[in-house]
Amino acid sequence: MGWNIEVVAVRQDELYEAVPDVFIETSTTMCFEDATSGRRVPNLCATKVGDWVVVIDAGCRLSGDYDYLDEASASTDLHLVRIADKPIALNYRNGQ
Repeated sequence: MGWNIEVVAVRQDELYEAVPDVFIETSTTMCFEDATSGRRVPNLCATKVGDWVVVIDAGCRLSGDYDYLDEASASTDLHLVRIADKPIALNYRNGQ
């Protein structure tokens, strides 16, 4: 059993600034284990931690969405880590 998950941290004030436009905010809350579960696919989980919005994608789709990465990091920092068969670590600043 392996993990397939991407975690994105974006320095933003609001959740909507770090979550792709195709997702909507809900008032659902859950523990970390549920937020990282493959049962969450196709949904994302997001939360605010200090100055950062953390987005969890158990479907590993965010690393391939270059428009999202550019837009979410347009005026800030973004860090993405994928834990899967093909691990990735990406860092964006000001859209690059």
